[in-house]
Amino acid sequence: MFIGMPDNGDLWLNRYESPDFRTQVRNVWTELESLYAEVYAYVRFRLRQQYPSDIPQPDDPIPAHLLGMIIKQTTTPLPEDD
Repeated sequence: MFIGMPDNGDLWLNRYESPDFRTQVRNVWTELESLYAEVYAYVRFRLRQQYPSDIPQPDDPIPAHLLGMIIKQTTTPLPEDD
């Protein structure tokens, strides 16, 4: 037992615990929400230019197939339509 912790892993993770975690997350989201909205609007605008018939109404989510593989490590542009 390490200083009241069952194992060393819990000891390492303990510094990330916070009694007001939800408040911290809410505060971070409040700070980032306007940036998120602007980036989202810009992405929709650019996708609407590239794929005018594939972008649904402004309140609908962006179709995943238009964004390519979001988790891949490279940032190559989408191929041009011929």
